[in-house]
Amino acid sequence: MQLSNTFGNLMGVLRRVFAHQSLFITVHVLSRPQIFTFCCFVAAPAFVLLFGWGFLLESHHSDKLTEFSALQTIIVPSSSRWAPSSRNLIARSRISPHKTIWLSLDVLIHCIVSGDVELRHPSRDLPDLLRSGVLIGGWNVHLHVHFIQRVHAILWSTIARFDPEVPLATIRHTNGAHPNLVDLDFVPHWKLKSLVRQLISSLHEGTTTSLLLTTKAPELSMFDSRYAIATLFFQPPRTTLPFTTSISTVLTLLGTYGDSISVLGAENITISYAESLFGAASTLCTDTDIRAKFIGRNSLVGWRKECLRGVWEAALLKAGLLIKWKITIKIN
Repeated sequence: MQLSNTFGNLMGVLRRVFAHQSLFITVHVLSRPQIFTFCCFVAAPAFVLLFGWGFLLESHHSDKLTEFSALQTIIVPSSSRWAPSSRNLIARSRISPHKTIWLSLDVLIHCIVSGDVELRHPSRDLPDLLRSGVLIGGWNVHLHVHFIQRVHAILWSTIARFDPEVPLATIRHTNGAHPNLVDLDFVPHWKLKSLVRQLISSLHEGTTTSLLLTTKAPELSMFDSRYAIATLFFQPPRTTLPFTTSISTVLTLLGTYGDSISVLGAENITISYAESLFGAASTLCTDTDIRAKFIGRNSLVGWRKECLRGVWEAALLKAGLLIKWKITIKIN
């Protein structure tokens, strides 16, 4: 009976409160048990909200520690603790239905080049990370490519193919009297036909030479987020040719010279070339003398960037996003 009366009195109080009567007058006319009940009714939700908020903050902090702990399988801080810039590595994460971490592509590159973090085992982890994602410690880790990066990659590959400026690397590769290896990655798309014509005319009868060509995987569309990942380090003196031509296009071009040349073969050297790139990058990064000379000619940041460029391209090849070809021709 007492509980029923208390509940009835409480409901009456609430009606008067919501009827915009003075809360002071309402409380003044209540008995002590009613005041206690009313205070409990008001305080309980506030306590639940405060406790829940504190729990969420603690849980979020704990999740962050768990995420960075998992990331140390593939990325390690250069010092004893994560640098402030590294805190933005995780673009976002999700606990359910599957534990997933999205690494910010631009922040990852910045942290590596600035020396805040290092890749623990590039040849093992980077190919999977670039292709689709890597599973570490129960977490699915993927690269997050921002929209502006995707737009930049599309615009760059579209505009640069019509750039009339010839990179210096092209001249170095094609200026020899009898070049035995020409890397077409340094040739602008619009310059391809004239360069092949110049190369063939400069070679003597019976001379054999090879053309190296990188092409993107057929299924890699420019609207795919991985397109921005693949084009990241194909900046001058490299050109957009790997993303604007195909092996069949180059073979067709060589076929227009008829009997004046013979195509001895077109070999897919993707895996062996990737391994050689990993090896060269490892030597550059670990050999004390080579590292010192490179830093002396360039800079510490330039050295880090070149090490990253080497393993990045090698990982793209190993992941199947890029394909490396070696075309051997003979002048008849």
